[in-house]
Amino acid sequence: MSRPHPTDPAPDPRFPFPHTSAPTRCRRDPALFDLASGDLSGDTKNAAQARLEQARRACSACPIVTACLRWALVNKTLTTENVFAGTTPAQRRAQRRGLADRLGPDWTDVLAARDQAHRARAEAARSPQPRGPSRATPTTPPTSRSSWTSSDCPPSTRSRKPETPPP
Repeated sequence: MSRPHPTDPAPDPRFPFPHTSAPTRCRRDPALFDLASGDLSGDTKNAAQARLEQARRACSACPIVTACLRWALVNKTLTTENVFAGTTPAQRRAQRRGLADRLGPDWTDVLAARDQAHRARAEAARSPQPRGPSRATPTTPPTSRSSWTSSDCPPSTRSRKPETPPP
């Protein structure tokens, strides 16, 4: 993967480039992922195909491949060449067309809204649930009537004798 040129447009800030603490193959061997448009035709076709297959295998084992593909799809002008998430520029163009067909021409906005909703749900799940006012838990009287004491009965029934069951 080549580095963006300073005059290239900025990436969409709603989709940050994925990072991982694990060393990825594209960081260790970026030349493997560099495929120019003409590489897949003519004399260099076989060598380029072999490199493309190596890059795809490397991407298939990558922990951030899904986020990398999303970044590459959203940032069209930054990914016109090279392999991102095991895909070629032509494959990414086809995927963008499919996304536009399914989600509409503003598919990046749809994905950004979905991501925001997902983050909000995840944050709500991590946050402690607000508690209402503290209430004392009512005590349950013992199940055997013979073990009841006057403190187990409500105040209005303390003066009455407990009923004895019929024989």
